[in-house]
Amino acid sequence: MVLDIYKDSAGFYVRFGVKPARFYTQWFLRLLFWTGLQALGYLALQRLRANSFVLLQNIALGLITLFLIRAPTIDSLYVFKSYGIQLSTTRGCLLLPEFMNERFFEVKTFIPSDELVAMVINEGFEGLTVVFYMCIIAKRSGKLKIVFPVCSVVHQYMLNATY
Repeated sequence: MVLDIYKDSAGFYVRFGVKPARFYTQWFLRLLFWTGLQALGYLALQRLRANSFVLLQNIALGLITLFLIRAPTIDSLYVFKSYGIQLSTTRGCLLLPEFMNERFFEVKTFIPSDELVAMVINEGFEGLTVVFYMCIIAKRSGKLKIVFPVCSVVHQYMLNATY
C-alpha cells in the first residue's frame, strides 16, 4: 500500500489516500485481460455469424466486460477540522481516468465529530508479517468500520468482533 497525504492550503482538511503498491501494474494487467476478452469475444461472434447485429453484439460485450473488470480500489480518509471525518472508496471503470472514476464511482461516508467515539490504529499478524490497520468506532453504529483493510484475516476478525 502507498499512503498519500495531502493538506489543504487553508488548513480546512487533511486527506489520507491509500493505493495498492502496484496500482499501475494491476491496472495494466486488468487492461490486458479486458483486451484479451474483447479479442476472444470478437472471434467467437465472427465464427457464429448469427445475424447482422454482430457490431451491436461486440459493443454490448465490450460494455459488459468493461463494467465487470474494475480498476484497482483507492481508499481515502478526509479529516475535516471540527466537522468530522469522511471515508471514501473508489472502484471505478477500467478505461476512465482517475478523476472521472472519483467523480462517478466514489462511495462516500461522512461521520460527524459528535458521533465519533474513537479512531484506532492497531497491528495484526498475517503469517510472519505485521500489518497495520485503522478502524473507526462511531456512536449508533452496529458495526465497526475498517478504514483501510490491508489483511483479509484481520478484516474478517474485526467484522466478527462484538463489543
